[in-house]
Amino acid sequence: MKIIKNILFVCTGNTCRSPIAEYIFREFIKDRGLEDKWNIQSAGVSAVNGSKINEKAKTVMDEISIDTSDHRSKNIKDIDLDRQNLILTMTRKHSRVLILNYPTCADNTFTLKEYTGSETEKDISDPFGRSVDFYRETRKEIEVELKKLLKMIDKFDNYEKEKKQ
Repeated sequence: MKIIKNILFVCTGNTCRSPIAEYIFREFIKDRGLEDKWNIQSAGVSAVNGSKINEKAKTVMDEISIDTSDHRSKNIKDIDLDRQNLILTMTRKHSRVLILNYPTCADNTFTLKEYTGSETEKDISDPFGRSVDFYRETRKEIEVELKKLLKMIDKFDNYEKEKKQ
């Protein structure tokens, strides 16, 4: 039986930060040959379903050769949160909204920076309405945290393999 682990990235409108995180992390997982073991998604606490990724977010993702043209925003209400192994939000406010409205997901909901043990500010600032340079900095900030997350997953996968032996 194939076990699929589900990670959900959450921001406000699901057009900037969470899709950036989703698509970069998908690439990381794909580079490790693990795409059949992980289901990576994103959603927004106030998203309008069906919106394309923000144009500036698309620009900074194109710069690192990640195609986001198929992204369509999803509202958190349309995601089965009980199936998510890990819900990583961009801000503490997003985490609070989720936990207040969906208390069953409290044990697996964290900010991305909180989960990776970041020593800095726990929130990733919203680039919406800011310059392309701000989007670029946001992407880099998210990338740093996702690399930490990937190391955590690698350790988990190695532990699981050793446990089976």
